[in-house]
Amino acid sequence: MAVITCEVVKDLLPLYVDGILSEDSRILVEEHLAACPHCKS
Repeated sequence: MAVITCEVVKDLLPLYVDGILSEDSRILVEEHLAACPHCKS
């Protein structure tokens, strides 16, 4: 599993919401959001 920062996730969120991330990027964002206590709130 690759580790990405909260800042990278924030940059990717608009693309995630629009459904235009690659499969790999989508998985990274979802894994980060599920595990990060800062982003969960």
